[in-house]
Amino acid sequence: MRISREDEKNERSQKNDSESIKNQRILLQKYINENNLQLIDEYVDDGYSGSNFDRPDFKRMINDIKNGKINLVIVKDLSRFGRNNIETNEYIDRYFPEHRVRFIAILDNVDTEMNTIGNEMAPFKILMNEYYNRITSKNIRTTFKNKKSDGLFLGWKAPYGYKKSTENKNKLIIDEEAAKVVKRIFELARDGNSPQIIANILSCDNIPTPSIYANLNRRKKSSAYNLWCPKTIDEILINETYIGNMIQGRRKKIYGIKMEIRVPKNEWIIVENTHEPIVDKIAFEQVQKIRNKCGNKIIHNHNYLLKGFLKCKECGHSISISKRKSRNKAYTACTFYQKYSKFHLCTSHTMNYDNLEKIILNELRELCKLYVNKDNLISILENDVKNKNNYNKIKIQINKLQNKLLKYDTYYNNIYLDLKKDNITQKQYYMAKEKLDEEKKDIFSKLNNLNNELSSTKIIKSDKQKYINFVNNYLSFDNPTKELIALLIDRIEIDKNKNIDIYYNFKI
Repeated sequence: MRISREDEKNERSQKNDSESIKNQRILLQKYINENNLQLIDEYVDDGYSGSNFDRPDFKRMINDIKNGKINLVIVKDLSRFGRNNIETNEYIDRYFPEHRVRFIAILDNVDTEMNTIGNEMAPFKILMNEYYNRITSKNIRTTFKNKKSDGLFLGWKAPYGYKKSTENKNKLIIDEEAAKVVKRIFELARDGNSPQIIANILSCDNIPTPSIYANLNRRKKSSAYNLWCPKTIDEILINETYIGNMIQGRRKKIYGIKMEIRVPKNEWIIVENTHEPIVDKIAFEQVQKIRNKCGNKIIHNHNYLLKGFLKCKECGHSISISKRKSRNKAYTACTFYQKYSKFHLCTSHTMNYDNLEKIILNELRELCKLYVNKDNLISILENDVKNKNNYNKIKIQINKLQNKLLKYDTYYNNIYLDLKKDNITQKQYYMAKEKLDEEKKDIFSKLNNLNNELSSTKIIKSDKQKYINFVNNYLSFDNPTKELIALLIDRIEIDKNKNIDIYYNFKI
């Protein structure tokens, strides 16, 4: 017996109870009694879709078949068994016969041990069941998308710092206790603390993690269950929900299988100003700029201007900045060398940090003067042609793969019909199906990789005046901000001979 939540909704709207578990049980029990069959067990998947067979009691039934406990499976109709065309046919035509299991779908007049017209019509009914499921799924997705576009919250649990309104479950309201922690996280990040340090601070202060605060039960609890992790902090710091924007549609499900893929940011459903913010936009933007350069790197007591930009020319690892206890001066050092110095895998790359910063800032100041005078900096920063071409190229590849994916149902149906018409043998069918399965899995993997790459590919779209203001501010102040450095510089490489190479975010 099986019923999905959507089936239940349809029953209520039609005032019809024919699909309920209760009525399925009555029908099946009557059939068993009338035909003098022995009932061994019943298998009930209440609330599960028929689009796949990843259902707990269905799995239990298959295990009982393997163990020889049952030799007959009875369902009310084929749709209760499943709505996935390929898998449903495979169980009925291959798996059950191989395990000497008889299959009966009462209302569809299907009985694999009898010569019935229902057996001949079964493939077509199964195909129509999948078609119905696809249409229903599409309608549900469209409804959800429309609701999300209207700024309605559809998640099962509100983001940390918020709770669902008791008056309107699609409305977020601030959870004052958790919101205090969110504000503190952003304040710590603005002060230059990394996600790791912030996590340690909250753990030391015995602040409940979001999972514990929400009272989410987990089957297995690790020794770090009560501790905050950097990933949680990072997810909070990038979430625009905290500035009053509703962010939904970051992942999408693939029909028929239990899999989700990431969606590029330009396809997210973002509705601004749908609820009260916890963090103001200025503070949020400041944190993003710091994150973009520092990532999860630990920032110590002093947040050095070039921290996060320095790289070792030889090994490619980061170069750290720290003060020596014996001197009141900061020096650089290759982190790879520091960790594995006794193995001589790299060299120290030690330099006086103050001198290094002066060299970089002098060169940057001269460069800015040059480009401001020629008024070229703006056009260079706004026209990263290579990046745009790469972005468009990825989009084309994704579209091609998605179109290719749509054809696979036709491929599966074709080989199944060839099998039914005796155009190919069972062995040839399973070889062809296995090949299609591998190809489909490979396409999903490529799609996921391309979507991740697309999310990380940024097209620079900037306001001309914004860049002019940044450059003018730099030229007029002695102490430039880290924000400005991040705007102009990608990385700074230092080799073992203390030669310095600056890589800009634009061509010079």
